Amino acid sequence: MTPDEEFWTESLRDSGATPVPEVPVNRQSFAGESHHHETIKLRWPNIAGYEWPTSYDAATIVQLAWALLVAQYTGSTDIAMRRAGGKCVFPIRIQLNWDMTIAEASRAVGEQSRQSMAHSANCHLGNIRSLSADTRRECDFQFTLTIRDSLDPASDLAVEDAATRLRDVNLLSSDDRCRVLSYNAEVPPRIDETVYQLLAQQAAKRPESQALDACDGQAIEN
Repeated sequence: MTPDEEFWTESLRDSGATPVPEVPVNRQSFAGESHHHETIKLRWPNIAGYEWPTSYDAATIVQLAWALLVAQYTGSTDIAMRRAGGKCVFPIRIQLNWDMTIAEASRAVGEQSRQSMAHSANCHLGNIRSLSADTRRECDFQFTLTIRDSLDPASDLAVEDAATRLRDVNLLSSDDRCRVLSYNAEVPPRIDETVYQLLAQQAAKRPESQALDACDGQAIEN
């Protein structure tokens, strides 16, 4: 086994990452007949205590932000994504630690990205996928993150502090917050009864109704 193959085998071993979006097992795949391409201009904020020496750091922040988003949807801190860098496409595994600061987490993600890119030059995605069951699972992506950035750090907006721990970062968008509040706009009246009491009331109202219907039998409340 080559050094590159050893790196991928070890770095993706025992990964618990969940594919995003998750695709049903029996789903038949079809080639896409159309595509959507959109170019956006992103103004990078000035994160207090964080320097932007190279455009590569912008890619690191995007990867960390995506990992945080996926963690919210999957409930897992073990995140895998496919990254396109240069002429290579390779997997990146990010293991979040909520006690890390933004600066610490970005350095860890940046180092993982650099190592992954270095070991993908002579070990392409098809080779990585064939190494083990873990690598095969981590290469079954539904999207590829491609970042071509032109860094413009000039901004007077400070949205976060580099010393902020990941667990303290506000991951709820304003749209999501409004949606949650709309769901709870009307508070239902309080019922001072237990679930057991409610079930007993229904049984008293319908004594001849079927209470249980299971594979091993049925029962009527009486």
